[in-house]
Amino acid sequence: MDWEFPAFPLNNIEATASADAPHAASTSQALQTDEDEIMRDLLVNGDADDEDDPRNFARSLSNRSAKTEAQNILHALIRDYLTTKSLYLSSRKIIEGAVLPFPDPGHLEYYETCGGRGGGPPLANPLYSWDKPRKHAWNLQLIRILAPDFENYVAHGGQEKALRLINAHQLEVINNASNDNLSASPLELKDILKGLGSVDIMASKLDLVAQQLKKAATQRRAFLERSSGSSNQDAALNLSIAQELESKRKFNRRGERRRGLYIRRDTIINEQVGKTGNVEMWKLIRAAFALLEDRDMSSDKTETEKGFSAPKIVRRRKKMWINPELPTILHYVDAHYNPRTSAGTLKKGSAPLKRETLAGSCDTVSPPRPKLPLNFYNIRHLGMETVKTLQPRELIELPQILGTSDLIVDSYGIQEPQP
Repeated sequence: MDWEFPAFPLNNIEATASADAPHAASTSQALQTDEDEIMRDLLVNGDADDEDDPRNFARSLSNRSAKTEAQNILHALIRDYLTTKSLYLSSRKIIEGAVLPFPDPGHLEYYETCGGRGGGPPLANPLYSWDKPRKHAWNLQLIRILAPDFENYVAHGGQEKALRLINAHQLEVINNASNDNLSASPLELKDILKGLGSVDIMASKLDLVAQQLKKAATQRRAFLERSSGSSNQDAALNLSIAQELESKRKFNRRGERRRGLYIRRDTIINEQVGKTGNVEMWKLIRAAFALLEDRDMSSDKTETEKGFSAPKIVRRRKKMWINPELPTILHYVDAHYNPRTSAGTLKKGSAPLKRETLAGSCDTVSPPRPKLPLNFYNIRHLGMETVKTLQPRELIELPQILGTSDLIVDSYGIQEPQP
């Protein structure tokens, strides 16, 4: 499944900005007073959209969007091409200590002395100067000669791989499609080749490898300095590498689960809005969810590993800056997951992991995202002054899913929904 942003654009949402929203019934009087004070402060001192407000320059949000399937295939082809030229390594291999060749320092000096007019990087054996920036004359020239050679690679050896990836994508589309949308136009090789005119992707891949090589070398030197004189230095280094790889794998798995959770919730909400029943409540849920991103979803930790006769279970890690009412709403959404499509067939892919909603630990590191509605923040945890610096928007109406009698206090003193 490709990651797609919700189909409901934010500028089409008519959020209800009201202090009488249903959330007020389950919020303490003290918190309501804090919210009122913050709103009064915004009204007196100006709203958060003031261009002169220095807080607007504190942090810019990423505008990165999901890549199309054509872009994904193009990226895969570029990685393959760079690998054949000994210019690319996976992050795993870099952590394990693999290195890539450097050009001779004398060649670099001569090339700079000649002003880039002689002795440049050869295409037959291209060498990137990993310790130099991309804008270095040698690296720029190498990227210039690689770009047209990559087109030749795709036109010959790389074309076969591209067609295999396209066919795999088309098969996935057909398997996931209902009878209503089988008419989607197939992805063709010409769609992939539209991006060949730009060298930015190739340059970004080389930049990433250079950064990872530098980081790995720095960490290795620091480790060897710390363990200098140790009789089992090699064994300790191998253990350190294994631990770092496992940490990286855990981080990536959590990120993928968080992204999958976001996509699944988006799908559930859209399905429920289209059904008969409590449509108005689901529209309120959709309006609130549209303001969230995948990074706002709670992470989790493995509770029990998968066994012979037992599924893997994960337990939620609470994001402390988020109003506890939002997880309550999102858990309600999760309860409406249907493993079957509208056509009655099982959805493709693995079923969601069993997820314990009662948090066993807290995420106190993730920074709160600015410019969200005021009632998205946990004012009790953040404090009034911190919330003000986040430039909160006006409150929006949140659906009343559970009352205070349905909430319990966990070991961290925060109200949680009953699991």
